[in-house]
Amino acid sequence: MNKKTVRELILVKFSEAMKTVVKARGFTLDIGQQVHRSRRGFFENELPGAALNDGPQETSVDDYGGEKSVMEVSILAVFKEATEDTFSILANSLFGEFSEAIGSSDPTWGELADDTQCIGFAPAYPEDGTTTVGIDIQFLITYTTVIGDPYTVFKP
Repeated sequence: MNKKTVRELILVKFSEAMKTVVKARGFTLDIGQQVHRSRRGFFENELPGAALNDGPQETSVDDYGGEKSVMEVSILAVFKEATEDTFSILANSLFGEFSEAIGSSDPTWGELADDTQCIGFAPAYPEDGTTTVGIDIQFLITYTTVIGDPYTVFKP
């Protein structure tokens, strides 16, 4: 059996939205061509690159009898070839482009989730002598499943 949980289905759709960050779709960077799952870093030949990292979640029973989960998700994006004058500009551009790609997507990911919220952003500037800039964008995704059934969306 290879059923996918509601959590996994949401992550697949989130990852697909990240892959739209390419010049052909009007963005200024082609970072969506290298989207990975669950990565903390990249090799030189994988840059520019982005990773979707799912984190912990809190789960409780809601007032209507569903199992409500709040999952932490983050985007790690790394871009090479920045200059000292463009570190901040590039980090903010990466943030803007991924925020636009996720923000213009359906926040329910096809009625799988209740809500998606961007809750934070942190640039990672290069160490002396390097030209690699990174960002970390954090999101909370809330979704509700049938109690004891992580494969079925709960509809009150």
